Amino acid sequence: MIYELRKSRDRKLATELEQFRMAQALKRASICNRINAPAPTRSEAQRLARYEALLRTSQAISAQRDPQAVFQALVHTLRHVVPFDAIGVVLYDEAAHKIHFHGLEIVHQPGVVPPADLAPEEMVTWWVHQHQQPLMIPCVDTETRFPRMMARLKQYGINPLARCP
Repeated sequence: MIYELRKSRDRKLATELEQFRMAQALKRASICNRINAPAPTRSEAQRLARYEALLRTSQAISAQRDPQAVFQALVHTLRHVVPFDAIGVVLYDEAAHKIHFHGLEIVHQPGVVPPADLAPEEMVTWWVHQHQQPLMIPCVDTETRFPRMMARLKQYGINPLARCP
């Protein structure tokens, strides 16, 4: 089922990318009916590059079967989409009421061990799972909902923080 979801997501990204490319081609072709259409603007080129990187990311993930290989593919390809200092893949096991880390990488800090001493409710990941929406914490120093986790993030120099379901 996961593989089918990945294939569906790949098709959706490919369709969006193709629609974007077609719109840009039509836009260039219609500008004053010039034969030599101008090059895309910098923002258009960046947007196209991001769509292409997201498509490559989706394809790289769906090609993997080993969870660690999926994580490494994600880390490698996402660097072309969004800059980050740390990335992790976390699953919440509702039956066991536990957080499971399936990958954690902090730039320039190899071998970081995920926090095993924090209860799920003390972690941003749990909040994101419970609310099924992303959470952005612009300043770790002023966040009050997750004090122990924020202290841990400060140790690693992570600020700001974003989590997605």
